[in-house]
Amino acid sequence: MLKSVVTNYPELLFFADANGSFNKANFERLKEFDDVGFTLIEQPFGEREWALHARAKAQLNTKICLDESISSVDDVQQMIDMKAGDIVVLKMSRLGGWTETLKVVELCREHSIGMWVGGMIEFGVSKAHNLALASLPGIEYPGDFSASTHFWEKDIIEPEIFVDNGEIQLSQLTGIGYKVDTAHLSPSEEAKECF
Repeated sequence: MLKSVVTNYPELLFFADANGSFNKANFERLKEFDDVGFTLIEQPFGEREWALHARAKAQLNTKICLDESISSVDDVQQMIDMKAGDIVVLKMSRLGGWTETLKVVELCREHSIGMWVGGMIEFGVSKAHNLALASLPGIEYPGDFSASTHFWEKDIIEPEIFVDNGEIQLSQLTGIGYKVDTAHLSPSEEAKECF
């Protein structure tokens, strides 16, 4: 069924997120997904299962992407040293901000490691940082992005982030390209938003 879907939409990239659901005992089951045609299989094993990820990278044609395993530049170096993955998911909040994230980006570029920007249910402030990150050279895979109003009736940034036919027009403003808008919040809500 999965192979049929992937084959019928050759213009789309299909990412399979395993969320660490495989292990040594069911490794052969993972191999069954290799001929589906996925762009990548994300995090097939647990966060610290470097040897199993390396085994998967060696035995599968589908690219192995690490997400939860990547929380520092040292983790990326471990992945490279052990040949445990082809692609990383960049999550700036997990990496600790711009400084560490840019170190990861540079290391990935040096070693031809693919990258894409992951996200969760975020306010526009985080989305703005992620959009700026995703626009950097070398980050070629599409990321987890949605419009400002996807999860929230009213987000706290302006201008709003819109998705039009699968694309987001980046802001041309300086910095992250968006302003925090607290005018619609009550004084108590505004205090909470100021951290």
